[in-house]
Amino acid sequence: MDRRILFSSVIAFLFSFLPALFISGWKRSGNFIENVLSAYVPVSFFDLSLNVPYRFFLAASVVILYVGIYPLIRGKTN
Repeated sequence: MDRRILFSSVIAFLFSFLPALFISGWKRSGNFIENVLSAYVPVSFFDLSLNVPYRFFLAASVVILYVGIYPLIRGKTN
């Protein structure tokens, strides 16, 4: 396995898993999709506190993973 693919896979996993440790808004009665869409990660900088939707972290991890496997998808024609 190429190091770039391995590195991007690990970074994508960590980028989606670590914020899940601090997630808020998970409902026991809701299904998985509703929970992913409604869950958020509370982030605070100095006096400012934000609720960042968890789906942003999931989308960013998919992009990071795609960047890592793009050379395999593209092929080695160059």
